[in-house]
Amino acid sequence: MVNYNAVIAVDNPEQKLKPGMTATVSILVARRQNVLKIPKAALRFQPQLTPQEREQFITAFQKQPMAHASNGLGAAPRKAWQTVPRVWTLTSEGVMWPVAVRLGINDDQFSELQDGNLQEGQELIIGLNNNDGRGTGGGPPSSTSRPPPVRF
Repeated sequence: MVNYNAVIAVDNPEQKLKPGMTATVSILVARRQNVLKIPKAALRFQPQLTPQEREQFITAFQKQPMAHASNGLGAAPRKAWQTVPRVWTLTSEGVMWPVAVRLGINDDQFSELQDGNLQEGQELIIGLNNNDGRGTGGGPPSSTSRPPPVRF
């Protein structure tokens, strides 16, 4: 949310508005209907990876069409990995996997999914659970940790 101080002229035929009154106004600047939206928490999630895991993911990530489209053709794999928005999902084998996405309009809680290999109802990772049940925003998953899912 962005706040601006502004002076606005409005019609006041019933004289309900008095000089010096203040108001908080929300101005709708864009609206989309029937779109998939991604929680901002899923976009912020970044697991801690070993150097070997990072190299594996960078190589696999570069093969995704969105990794090229979002960052321009021919971008270096590391640059694409660092700059392309991504979310993390679980494969059918239960392995965390990054998915490149292209985003549209957003608000405080969600971003519009314009393109990416995601389906409605697919679970996205927003954090990891430690063995003691406390959640974390990142870190390598242990054999007993399961990330809390979020559906979009």
